[in-house]
Amino acid sequence: MWYVILLLIALTGCEAPQAPTDGVQAQATKDSASSPSSGNEPLTAGTSASSLINGCDPIETPFGGGSGTDTDPYLICSTAQMAHSLQGDHYQLVSDLDYSGVAFSPMHGAGGTFDGQGHVIKNVTYDGRGTGTDAAFFFQIGAATVSHLIFDHISIKACGACKSAIVAAYANSMTFDDIQVTNSSLTPGGGTENGGIIGYSVNSNVLHSFTSFTFTPGDVGALVGVNYGGVDHSDSSASARLVYANENLGFVTNCGYKGAAQIDLSTSYNFGTVMGCN
Repeated sequence: MWYVILLLIALTGCEAPQAPTDGVQAQATKDSASSPSSGNEPLTAGTSASSLINGCDPIETPFGGGSGTDTDPYLICSTAQMAHSLQGDHYQLVSDLDYSGVAFSPMHGAGGTFDGQGHVIKNVTYDGRGTGTDAAFFFQIGAATVSHLIFDHISIKACGACKSAIVAAYANSMTFDDIQVTNSSLTPGGGTENGGIIGYSVNSNVLHSFTSFTFTPGDVGALVGVNYGGVDHSDSSASARLVYANENLGFVTNCGYKGAAQIDLSTSYNFGTVMGCN
């Protein structure tokens, strides 16, 4: 009899009787079988469209997108990616960078272009006293253009023999264009190579820029500390307002600053000595 039934099953394609299974297991199997793939399963980390910031993947390293060309610059949307920038290619910041809680070490830039697109680098704290290293966001940078970038709530402290600035302690063959420094503070080195944007400048330009920061007693230039090698600010519309904690101390404009860049000497403060020594 069973041989006949099995033969009929084989001929008709019907399923053979199955032994009852656990109800929970059976239901789970049924649900799985009746739930086809939607085609929208989450992508792997680093590739999910929902995690992108203006087309930039904050998880990817060294950059969040792009190929580094002038038409397809590397995209930066994390502090880790920022640390790899300005090494000879083209870079674009696509979001603000908050360094709160990040152990920061000054960067070294070696060429390229960096377009901040008006974004903000904020909450950077660096204490270089006792390190013997020049102190700034960039301790050294050269042969590059940095533009459209805001530095906000930056705190820099330099060793006594070090160059210092909020943005670049030492700059060679640089162009800084449309740079703003706000709500920041500088504890300068003991020399005159201290400035809001550049401490020691060689063959560099600062254009259309603004600084507002406090500093402890010392020789500090509102935009540039010391200039060698023909820094040209003659076409600059930059303005610098220097606000600092200790009135009657320090220089508004330090040695080597030249050109037609306007300096707003606010009547709210006695800025002490205004000087240049080109």
